[in-house]
Amino acid sequence: GTAQSSGAFLSAFVEVVPPVNLDEPEISQPKWECKDVTFTITVVNQKEAEHSICKTEDKFCFTPQFLDRGWHDMVPISLLRSSDLGFVDEEHKIHFHAEVCGLPLATHQQHPF
Repeated sequence: GTAQSSGAFLSAFVEVVPPVNLDEPEISQPKWECKDVTFTITVVNQKEAEHSICKTEDKFCFTPQFLDRGWHDMVPISLLRSSDLGFVDEEHKIHFHAEVCGLPLATHQQHPF
């Protein structure tokens, strides 16, 4: 979880990692952006897939100022306390699936790749 979730939830986020030549600290003027990106994060229920918890972001614009996006309240911790509920496997691991669509990288100036 995160501080915002007060320990009551498992949090999950996706993060854009730009190419090294675009990863510059000049935050006042973005050098790149990824517009209209949709993504889904799923916490997989190992026993009954239809009970997996899935959240979708319809459209987001990733920039140097906004590298990550997700949910502070992805799954209540109470669902993770027992492997009987299917979210934690026998090895005490949680399985995630993330899908990102429409990740076009637009730069605001010429960069050699």
